[in-house]
Formats: sequence, structure tokens, C-alpha cells
Amino acid sequence: RRRRRKVLRSLTIRVGPGDRVALLATKRAEKDLALEVLSGSKFPDGGKVDFVGRTSWPLPGLFFLSPIHSAATNIRFIARLHEVDADRLMKRVVNMTDCGESINSPLKKWRPVTRQELAYAIGACIRFDTYIFDEHLIVGRPEFQLKCAQFLTMLRPHQGFLVATRAEDVIRQYCTSAYILDRGETTYYRAVGPALRDFRKMLSDQGDSVEEEQDSDEEAEESDMF
Repeated sequence: RRRRRKVLRSLTIRVGPGDRVALLATKRAEKDLALEVLSGSKFPDGGKVDFVGRTSWPLPGLFFLSPIHSAATNIRFIARLHEVDADRLMKRVVNMTDCGESINSPLKKWRPVTRQELAYAIGACIRFDTYIFDEHLIVGRPEFQLKCAQFLTMLRPHQGFLVATRAEDVIRQYCTSAYILDRGETTYYRAVGPALRDFRKMLSDQGDSVEEEQDSDEEAEESDMF
């Protein structure tokens, strides 16, 4: 009989209105599971997750897009799923991605970078109260990156986000507080400077195991593309 292993033992993360939170995780498996729990796609065995308002899936995830269907079909499906106006969402996504000429083409014919931009735009164009980002706050080609930055700066006061990333420049520019997730437990930091300092020390202490984790992250990101 296989013995169950606890991946997250003491996870406490709060993202309130207007919060800009970084999640620094030493292990990809812990980070992925934490994002699944926070976005509502998985439920913990113990404890509770309180959602106040609407929470996004981890952006810019591609897992929900059907490659054999067009962007228009995918957008309409997601609009129904999240109970938003499909035509309005379509217009916003087309405006953000400039994909009007390709909107009725199957996604398998799109370039990987344009699929990633589409996935990001669909999430960004739905008005969530809390946005969750996996690794990247800014994605795509230079012109789309500008639109990502504009979206982040124009978030309303009641809207917050959490980004799971190790990119120090992104954290310093966009985040005001942070959590470190290590060995299934979280530590909260009111400022990002001390969090980054302690996280660098953790990575240094773990040495080769962290390098192997980074390699597996790169392989997993490549396999996410369809």
C-alpha cells in the first residue's frame, strides 16, 4: 500500500483587495499545488480556502484551450463557464491581441507565442477580483508586453494579484509583499527586499537540488505547449 505524502503542511496565503503578492517557492511541485488550491481547481484535505469575489486560473496557462477549435470557440466556451458576456469578452481579447484575422482559425495553426498571448488576454479581459500568475506577469512579443504592463498598472483598487516567480526584477517592480514556500510551509514578508534576501540564502543552502529543480521547470514549461 502506497503511503500518502503531504506536499503542503502549513499553507497560509492571503491576497486581499489591492494586494500585489509574490510567491517564492523552492520546489515546483509545491508551487504548482499551491496555485491549484488557491485558484479553486483542487481542494485541500484539511483547512479551508475562502474566496471573496472572483479568482482567476493561473495565467497564462494553456491547459484549458482546445487546439482543434478556433480562438472564437474557445473564448465563447470560457465566457459561458465564467458567466460573462461572450461578445464583449471577444472584443476585448481581439483588441488586446490584435488577433482579428486569426480569430476563426484552429489554435493548432497558431504560433506558440500567439497562443500564450491569447491565454493571457482571455484571463486579463475577464474582470476578476484576484488574478493568479504562474511564473510570468509579462509575456509575448514586445508590443503585447506593453499591453500586459498597462493591464497591471490599470488594475482597480479592489483587484489584487499573486505571482509565483523567482524573477527578482519582476518582484521588485510589481510586488509589495511576499511569501516564501519551503518544505510545505509559508512565511510572510511585509516587504519584498527581506523575502528576496532570505530566498537567495535558501537556494544557496540547497545547492544542487535547486539546480535540478530549475532544470525540471524548464522541461515542464516546454511540455506545456501543444
